[in-house]
Amino acid sequence: MPCETFLSFLSYSQNKMYYSDFVENRIYSASLDTGGDVEVLLDDNVEVPEDLAVDWVANNLYWTDSFWARIEVMDLDTTERAELVRTGNHSIPRAIVVDPMTRYMYWTDWGEVAKIEKAGMDGLGRTVIIDTELIWPNGLALDYDTQILYWADANLDKIEYASVDGSGRTLLETGETGLLHPYALTIHGDLLYWTDWQNNSVFATHKINGVGVGGDIASIVSYLVVNPNGIEAVGPNKQPSAENPCEENNCTHLCLLSVTDPRGYSCACPLGYELDGTGLDCFMSPTSTPLPEFGSCVSAGYTVCCVTGYCAGYPANCFCDRDCHARGDCCFDTPDLCEDYDSYLIFANHFFINRCNLDGSSLVTLLIRQSGGAAGIEYDLAPGQEKLFYTDYVTNQILMAHLNGTESTPIMEDDLEVPEGLAYDWIGHNLYWTDSFWARIEVMDLNTTERGEVLRVGANTVPRGIAVDPINRVLYWTDWGQVAKIEKASMDGQNRVELINTDLVGPYGLTIDYAEQKIYWTDGVLDKIEYCNTDGSGRITLISSPGGLGFGVPYSLTLEGDYLYWSEWDQNSLFSIHKTEGGNVTQILSGLVVNPNGIQTVSAGRRIFGENPCASNDCTHLCLLSSVSSTGYSCTCPLGTRLDSDGISCVDDPTSIPEFGIHAHTHTN
Repeated sequence: MPCETFLSFLSYSQNKMYYSDFVENRIYSASLDTGGDVEVLLDDNVEVPEDLAVDWVANNLYWTDSFWARIEVMDLDTTERAELVRTGNHSIPRAIVVDPMTRYMYWTDWGEVAKIEKAGMDGLGRTVIIDTELIWPNGLALDYDTQILYWADANLDKIEYASVDGSGRTLLETGETGLLHPYALTIHGDLLYWTDWQNNSVFATHKINGVGVGGDIASIVSYLVVNPNGIEAVGPNKQPSAENPCEENNCTHLCLLSVTDPRGYSCACPLGYELDGTGLDCFMSPTSTPLPEFGSCVSAGYTVCCVTGYCAGYPANCFCDRDCHARGDCCFDTPDLCEDYDSYLIFANHFFINRCNLDGSSLVTLLIRQSGGAAGIEYDLAPGQEKLFYTDYVTNQILMAHLNGTESTPIMEDDLEVPEGLAYDWIGHNLYWTDSFWARIEVMDLNTTERGEVLRVGANTVPRGIAVDPINRVLYWTDWGQVAKIEKASMDGQNRVELINTDLVGPYGLTIDYAEQKIYWTDGVLDKIEYCNTDGSGRITLISSPGGLGFGVPYSLTLEGDYLYWSEWDQNSLFSIHKTEGGNVTQILSGLVVNPNGIQTVSAGRRIFGENPCASNDCTHLCLLSSVSSTGYSCTCPLGTRLDSDGISCVDDPTSIPEFGIHAHTHTN
């Protein structure tokens, strides 16, 4: 398999293993003995395939897709495919197990309302069995002999178990016994095994009394290079034989084991088809739900854009300004679902990139990051571009995706340590970022992917928030290092000036009011939001602790019109306030499962366009806007080179590369 593949979960049957890849959006099969004979089982209309479960009796493969919020199944003999359960808006199904003996399936959901559910293996008889004291139920395992269900919660640092009806809930392991970030589970004999992201290890303990192999939680495999995801125990007793009602059936497409059907099975149809009156045959029906395809305009259950063909995924969430770029021109069964929102918010909260309206309504998860490191966020609204950019401080990458969250891909991952803040120069088409480990500000030309160092912020500094003003060709950043401060410089790094260096401790977020030429910042230690003129004068505290609702730890902030919006860690919420009058704080979004990080207003009107001096330049590598140069720009060189005397070309210079590990800082939350 390719080295860049990221595996999520795996399962096995008939000497084959099956695994999902949430980066390539595929499901594969391979030889269980050798890992060879790799085949792509599915790569069509799969967005974030996570956990897998094999029905070894009827030979069907089940999986969860957290983007589409649904559970699907494939006949491994015929490759026919069907949708079983749509888990619902704001749900994020992850782990799944099946029990072909009792013909039930179970899954976890770590969305807005975390829970564990079960249904028949044909999707019927859906029931919630656990829905309290859960936040991130990641892993799931079933002891077939005892009919006990085990799950791991990575937020609460717990492993628990209960009977399959939800009764007899018991705590097995906690953070106090050494549990740190459990992910996936499996059972073999009397032992429960799990993967742990914090230690990059595999652990084991007794499945009932919690005594590990060596008397405590035992580390079975340790010091793995990256986070271990799915895990399965393979053994002769793991998949016991059972009667297969599907062995003789008259279904034209899929046969699924069933709890409710007296035959022990029921027939199922692919998306776009319905069962006829016989319950055996499938026919195409305009009222059924087809697989969403780009370029089609159908909306039986999915919202599909007339212009771009983009499928919104949830029938109650369409944003015409994003999806169609012609407001009001979307196709639905119920047109009132589409409202005209000129602007909206996008924000990162570790595992998600989300969007919502300015009042917090219509929350949509655009994409999911398994790493949990999504931090800074930016966007490009240029016609034909329409991209979002975000940093991941766990995988140490900068990534790009469509504004609808699809096709996420790394655009920078070399020599990054803790990339956090992002700022997009929409005139010069350059992307700036802060790296708090290297204590520097860097830039990438998005047209050529050339990369250069703008500033080395200095020893004992921790640059975080960053914003650019391409009209005036100035960049601003926050530094919450040994001496906290807010600084500015020309966008080529020249003319560096300290603006604010008193009464600061944790200046995290930063944004610019372009029209009024003011900068706003958060202090997550002093619990303040303040603003001043772009020369540092006229400093005013907008809101501070004890300010009631909204504090906390204010983190990132953005502006739209007369209102300021910010992310807040103490209550895992988003808030707004008038940008100068202050007054009442409005909690626009609450109950997020993890801390919200970077936030931006997506608005065509917020960005003012002007002349681009870099449109005609002689730079051999990077052209950066400059408030100092008479030409309005200056040339810049990649690390390892320096600008030659001609001011245009670059020559080798090994001294321009900083030594690794000058200082190290971790992302604090």
